[in-house]
Amino acid sequence: LFIPSTRERGSLRVRPDYGLRLYTRKILIQEHNKELLPEYLRFVEGVVDSEDLPLNVSRETIQNNPVLRQLKKALTTRVQKEIKTLSEQDEAKYVRFWEQFGIFIKEGVATDFGGQDALVDLLRFHSSKSNGDGWTTLKSYTERMKEDQKAIYYVIGDSLKSVARSPHLDYFRKPDVEVLYLTDPIDGFMTAMLREYSGKPLQNVDDANLGLPKDAQPDAEQETTPQAEFDQLVAHVKQVLGDRVKDVRAAHTLVDSPARLVSADDGLDRDLQLFRRLTEESFTAPIKILELNRSHPMIREMAQRISENRDGDLVDS
Repeated sequence: LFIPSTRERGSLRVRPDYGLRLYTRKILIQEHNKELLPEYLRFVEGVVDSEDLPLNVSRETIQNNPVLRQLKKALTTRVQKEIKTLSEQDEAKYVRFWEQFGIFIKEGVATDFGGQDALVDLLRFHSSKSNGDGWTTLKSYTERMKEDQKAIYYVIGDSLKSVARSPHLDYFRKPDVEVLYLTDPIDGFMTAMLREYSGKPLQNVDDANLGLPKDAQPDAEQETTPQAEFDQLVAHVKQVLGDRVKDVRAAHTLVDSPARLVSADDGLDRDLQLFRRLTEESFTAPIKILELNRSHPMIREMAQRISENRDGDLVDS
């Protein structure tokens, strides 16, 4: 069914001459027809022979031909069905397909609102449950969710290694709450358009107002930096960093990490930052909020040094 075009892994580029070969009554009408399938299926190659198109149809009018629109709908449905059948009947073979062409399915989820329901169960993700080795579906994720878990959590980053070590995951590790790893540039675009699955909202762990499951709450009995010392440290850090951070404040979700940067605002911009960074030469990342873990030994030591007015240069470094 699929004769894939050569492309680079992780890229949405395919050969510029992509498209299906369109025939009518065995006579070639168009070598590379780009209208017979939606753009996100442009990796598919093949031949379409229709007896319903007139032989004298011109390339200028073929795009507006009602027969072509019907063909596009039928072909799109057929291709989606065949991909779904593959995913249901041979997971190993589907994973090989996904590793090469999954990025196009993600593009479809982000751009084809009418076809989103047919595509969403084709998505595959690495997650904290598989340590980045295996794949999971949104359906499988929701079946493993904690009883009081209200959202599907995900983390966006440049690589599996970086997201697996992200301080945003601190509060998910102890109760073993699963987090999806998103490392393709288009992932933020996809999640910005796919806001929920099966009634569960998708939530970025880079959310300053993250709502946590009850058993994922950090341990309140940990030793923390005294409030007065912490306030002095916050004031000092603000002075040193200046406008490089939007704010400095206490973290309520960090466990093992001393600090994290969180986005100041929710919404599309946060998820699209990686995508825009790679596609826009003039893109400048928005300033973030710095959160400090009052229970971390490094933060407690820094606060104490500032309070006692000693080794200020060491703290500043």
